Amino acid sequence: AFRAAREMCTDRGGAERGPIPAVSCGFSNPNAMDHPHPCREARNFPAPFSQHSSNSNTIPRFAWHHAGVSVSPSAPVVRDEACRSDRRLWLVRHGESTWNAAGLVQGQRDPGLSPAGHEQAARCARLLAEWGRPEAVYSSDLRRAVETAAPIADALGLPIFIEPRLRERSLGDAEGMPSASLGPRRSGVDRARVADADAAPEGGESVRQLYGRAAACLVQILASHRGDVVLVCHGGVVRVLLAWLDGIDPEDMTWPVIENALPIQRDLRGAPACA
Repeated sequence: AFRAAREMCTDRGGAERGPIPAVSCGFSNPNAMDHPHPCREARNFPAPFSQHSSNSNTIPRFAWHHAGVSVSPSAPVVRDEACRSDRRLWLVRHGESTWNAAGLVQGQRDPGLSPAGHEQAARCARLLAEWGRPEAVYSSDLRRAVETAAPIADALGLPIFIEPRLRERSLGDAEGMPSASLGPRRSGVDRARVADADAAPEGGESVRQLYGRAAACLVQILASHRGDVVLVCHGGVVRVLLAWLDGIDPEDMTWPVIENALPIQRDLRGAPACA
């Protein structure tokens, strides 16, 4: 079992929806709609971002409250607040999932970690405990990310803040298909570069939409903390955040390989986005 933060969730009008208890069951994604979850009713989550929506504005607009700070998708993006101190950001792609091992397109589908993925997550936890002293651990709400974040948070003695906006890019009708079937016309990615930042599979997100969602989320997370922060998320999210930090627009991005559960450290003060 992993530990999640005891937070307060508010609806779109700002009304308090009640406490979200720490997760104590082994199933890690209470937002998943395609199978039951024993914690879903108790946690009282809003409806998740649809895995088949092409409009990034359909991401649920609610606030996560922790340590007296509200982190909301509707908050303004203020780079000075996010980058005002000399600190580090740790970006972690989840460990290998069962669908990674099977060569399937995941997007916002919700497979868990493979045995190798659990070993990678444990190794990542040891590295982060040795290399740094982060003050907060955030995770996408997808199972493969939360299962990776669990040993990290345990090693650091921290709770996990669940953040749905850190989900992988929605790949619409390509999800569940063999990875080789997702060509550049639909993905917008060709030869390790972004060829069309506005291309998207039917019902999915473009690279540009993912970039906007993830960058706005990152700024608001960083503005809520003074120290180092760990984000456990997905390959697409890591790529767009690295590009944003380097001041690179979506259409000019490369699309490098991001290794599973290998921490990537960024000094925020030196990032062009924070200049």
